[in-house]
Amino acid sequence: MSLASVIGEASAVSSGSLGGLERLTVEPAGWSDMNSVEACIDLVLLCCFVVGIAFFHTVKSRAEMLDRQAQVARKEEPEVDGTTRVVQHNDSPVPRRSSSSDQRAGHVGSSISTKVDDSHRRYNKQILSCKTFEEVLEIVSIAGSVLNEVNLATAVHRIAKYAKKEAGSVRNSPHWRRLLLRIDASCTRFAAQGLANTMWALATLRVDAAAERAMLDKLCDACFSQIMSFSPQALTNVAWALATLEMEHARLIAAIKDRCVDSFDAFNQQDFANAAWSLGSLGSLDEGVAAAIRVRVLPLLSSFKPQELTNLFWAFAVSKIRDEELMEAVRRVIDADVEAFSSQCLSVLAWSFAKLGCEDDPICSRLASGAISRIRFFNPRELSKLLWALATMQHRNDALLDLAASATAKLADQFSPVELSNAMWAFANFKFSTSNLLDRVSRAAVARRGSFPPPAIANVLWAFASLECRSPALFRVFAEIAVDRMHDFNPADLSTTVWSFAHAGLKFPLFVNSAFSESKRVLSCFTEAQLAVAEAGFRKLDSSLELLDDLLAVDLDHK
Repeated sequence: MSLASVIGEASAVSSGSLGGLERLTVEPAGWSDMNSVEACIDLVLLCCFVVGIAFFHTVKSRAEMLDRQAQVARKEEPEVDGTTRVVQHNDSPVPRRSSSSDQRAGHVGSSISTKVDDSHRRYNKQILSCKTFEEVLEIVSIAGSVLNEVNLATAVHRIAKYAKKEAGSVRNSPHWRRLLLRIDASCTRFAAQGLANTMWALATLRVDAAAERAMLDKLCDACFSQIMSFSPQALTNVAWALATLEMEHARLIAAIKDRCVDSFDAFNQQDFANAAWSLGSLGSLDEGVAAAIRVRVLPLLSSFKPQELTNLFWAFAVSKIRDEELMEAVRRVIDADVEAFSSQCLSVLAWSFAKLGCEDDPICSRLASGAISRIRFFNPRELSKLLWALATMQHRNDALLDLAASATAKLADQFSPVELSNAMWAFANFKFSTSNLLDRVSRAAVARRGSFPPPAIANVLWAFASLECRSPALFRVFAEIAVDRMHDFNPADLSTTVWSFAHAGLKFPLFVNSAFSESKRVLSCFTEAQLAVAEAGFRKLDSSLELLDDLLAVDLDHK
């Protein structure tokens, strides 16, 4: 057999599957007519040729497969990936971010289509591959005005995702300022999902709402114009951003509320919780919307996560909407598994029941038992809120009070003035204290005396006086502060402070004279009860009879 004929047969086989190689054979009879060296050379060449053909087809098939995958990836390339924002705020947590499947470059639900060429896709891939916010800012600085709306929304989202705890570093970057300028110039062309992502990111990074008001107003106007294109998650993310930034945009808030009500059938548990929390924070959760939420969530409430249940109930409480059906359902969920609730949830739920006017509610004992098992996880804000709530509902649990007193003493330096005053107010209402608690709180208050507002001063002094703790150092420094800031004291704070000094038996003439002069100045603002408390205090502090006569001569008939 000649080499040419073998090559021809091999070429024919290569056009089919590799299984065709099984049909390629070399006749052994040819060996007798060939020189052995030539036969070896021919065979080697044949093998090389066949292997080369097979390799070529393998590489070609692989390339075609990768090309098809790349085309699919470009069609489904995510604008941003999903994250879950776990941020603390005053009373409850914040909502989730959208999942990556909801955030495509094609802008699901958007009425605006953005032309995306290969360069914009490459930039988006680069942004998505970044691992730090510095890397994203570097791309922003290099690409500059080349970035389109999708790239800008993706960039600001990734920055917020990576810099939640380093927002100050982001805001101080000149590249960040450049990005905000680009967003300001382009936001009217953003699609619905891009707007929601951008609003979430700016709120997460706590941008200065006053300084960036013009840009934020543009974003809000753009959100309003596309409100019908927003998904439930996007709606609640924008609402959360408005609440977090404390922005008043009445038109957009009203549109979000109406759109939420219209979309409730598509809401899941988290959507309901986030919508309620956001509207509650914005002061826009009215009776009608609350009733619509309640009807839909009652059958689902047992499947709510603890944080979702807490957000939902807090929204009703802060909006002063007492819904007995919802309250009873919340009680059942808590009672069934109180150990599932975090320290934050327990404190917020207790606060919510207290704000709704519940007194010694049966659920208090369950909340207290849950708090006992988690006491080591409570931070100052949570301790203060829990203690205030239980005292307001008049539910006493000595085991919890003992643990809470130890925790408060240990963390006293970390409490804010208002938190410290609320905690001490609660302990005083329970007539519960320890020497360690009083000593540590007194020292912490003296160390930060300048940061205490008048209501906190009045509460702390009332608590120490009620607990029969004189603490001269504490009363002295607060007397000096009160004299300097007497005009900031309202009648309630003034009467409480005067009573506290009198009950503790501590007389500081400068304070007494200053307090009495201020009392005469705002005499018409006192209620009868406040005036009675002030009278008792001044009488005990031995104020002059002439001044007392002036104070007691006020005609209360106009009240």
